[in-house]
Amino acid sequence: MPEELPRTPYHIGPQSAGALLGPIVQSVAELEARVAHYHDRLHMPDADRAALGRARDILARALAELR
Repeated sequence: MPEELPRTPYHIGPQSAGALLGPIVQSVAELEARVAHYHDRLHMPDADRAALGRARDILARALAELR
């Protein structure tokens, strides 16, 4: 497999970042909601809850940047 693949357009016309990032924003939002649900509702040790809290915060910041 070559080190670098050639840039081959998937579509004939140019694509916009908004259209391409839309599904990514949706996926990150779903992950943030899932982690928040686990953090807020499941029984777990405090260290695990803290780890999930950090993950939730990271996803929330990423989501804000993407939006």
